[in-house]
Amino acid sequence: MRELVAAVDPFRGPWFDAKTAAAYVPCKTVKAWYAWRRRHGIIARANGSVAKADLDRVLRRRKPRRQMHPASLANLRKLAS
Repeated sequence: MRELVAAVDPFRGPWFDAKTAAAYVPCKTVKAWYAWRRRHGIIARANGSVAKADLDRVLRRRKPRRQMHPASLANLRKLAS
């Protein structure tokens, strides 16, 4: 019965193994998942599983907006006029 539930919704449950977490993030390979986990500071349990709540917290973060230097904006305004 558990196999049927896992086949329907692989992201069900509070803990993910490496393969499921890689698909959830999404990373193309499990090796890429480990690099992503290390880069974002996700802590794994002793058996290698990670909490879904930790992944959601990192994925919800907003990326900082890039800003142009004021001198560069002034140059653009000169070119536009």
